[in-house]
Amino acid sequence: MAGRAPADGTRDPAERRVRAAQGRQAYDRTTPLRKFLTDRYKIRFGELHPWCTTTLATPRLAGMLDLRPATPVLSVSWMGHDFRGLPVERSWVVLRSDRAHLTMHLPRADHAWKVAGGDRIA
Repeated sequence: MAGRAPADGTRDPAERRVRAAQGRQAYDRTTPLRKFLTDRYKIRFGELHPWCTTTLATPRLAGMLDLRPATPVLSVSWMGHDFRGLPVERSWVVLRSDRAHLTMHLPRADHAWKVAGGDRIA
């Protein structure tokens, strides 16, 4: 885990930018972050690029996950881009290897589809 989490506990860079820009009052954490960003800032999300790796828990990470240091963990990261290809989201999560279950649903947004002659083409 690189660096320290900010004092308010947020880890997602997009969430930190939202909170900083709005005086930490607009985002209430009850709405999914992507929906909030789309509704409030009209960000049109495009492709999401996830990647998974295995690694060994550092002493600090092991303490947070209630593991022994050097226990294998699953690290999942993703970079989200807007429809122009610009990065707008970067997230990271670490899962215990003895309790990991990963299911990803990556819906394609309407704006990411190409329209040719009125018909949608994936």
